[in-house]
Amino acid sequence: EALGNRLENLPGLKLLVKRSETVAGVPAARVEVVAPGTGDALAASGLGTPIEPPGKALIPTRQVTLAFTRPSGTIYLTWHMPDGSYDRIEPEIRATLQSLRFDSRRSSAPGK
Repeated sequence: EALGNRLENLPGLKLLVKRSETVAGVPAARVEVVAPGTGDALAASGLGTPIEPPGKALIPTRQVTLAFTRPSGTIYLTWHMPDGSYDRIEPEIRATLQSLRFDSRRSSAPGK
């Protein structure tokens, strides 16, 4: 909820997905949005308006984010792509998520 709520206030953003799912046996938050961007990132916004970077035009850009809360901290996986490329890239996202493995050991110190 929090991840989706933070993004929902960006100018020109359309929230497509905000849900929980299980990936590699671990709960994850999934948020997908389309907003003005450059295809490889969402546009920065100032004063409520997306800012066009020098030399780049703004296009509808999809951001897919999965967040995993772990004992050592939250892990975020994020993809950016031109919205029109989503159908071509989505199988790669799915394959990446299917390949994930999480270590269930808990550690109080790095490397232990």
